[in-house]
Amino acid sequence: MLVLTRIGQSTEAPIPCFGQSLAFAPDQFRFTKAGAGLRQRVLDARRRTSRRQIIHRRQAVLGGAVVDWVLRNVVEPTLSGLEAECGGYQGILYVGLMLTEDGPKVLEYNARFGDPETQVVLPRLETDLVDLFEALSLGRLGGLPVRWDANATVCVVMASAGYPGKYPTGLPITGLDAAGALEGVVVFHAGTDQKDGQIVTAGGRVLGVTARDRDLESARKKAYDAVARIRFDGMAYRTDIGRV
Repeated sequence: MLVLTRIGQSTEAPIPCFGQSLAFAPDQFRFTKAGAGLRQRVLDARRRTSRRQIIHRRQAVLGGAVVDWVLRNVVEPTLSGLEAECGGYQGILYVGLMLTEDGPKVLEYNARFGDPETQVVLPRLETDLVDLFEALSLGRLGGLPVRWDANATVCVVMASAGYPGKYPTGLPITGLDAAGALEGVVVFHAGTDQKDGQIVTAGGRVLGVTARDRDLESARKKAYDAVARIRFDGMAYRTDIGRV
């Protein structure tokens, strides 16, 4: 077996889709068109710990022209191929992309939404998610209008000290109610537990603090305002999420 690798500068930019490939129904595609840009390190660029930690939606990374190209040249041919070889596909198709100097390259496919990509995509979905899944199951996705909020979203992942290596657990977390009280902010629990009525850390990626606002910079500021209200010993997060 021969394995070829290529090393270069690129940006990871996944596109989650709702899709179904059915015979004689080429219109049965509904795409999020809400791509996300990933940052792969726990801490800021000047520090070394690496692991996928935070995500933000930004048009500067994944503009409309790039999304349209990917849908036309990657997603639709993929669904057509599944139709031809497997009899069709109904469900979520996650396309993991690397944006290189030579254009978008497919890194991976998943039949699920990603984490933490979902935390910035679904808050912008105005159509009921249950309606989408029902339409998928019945083969009626093409007849369902899908509405997206025009605002930007930013998610900052708060991690445990030491992650992705060894990290402590059971540390009390405070400020969750204060952070969640900010308009447009949702705090997603990734690695938490409850002991004696207190929320504590229970994983490497502890929280995903997501904010939605009129533009990227406003969403970014709101996300960090929320992060500043949360405390647990050794918490780690990047300070440059959402910067173009």
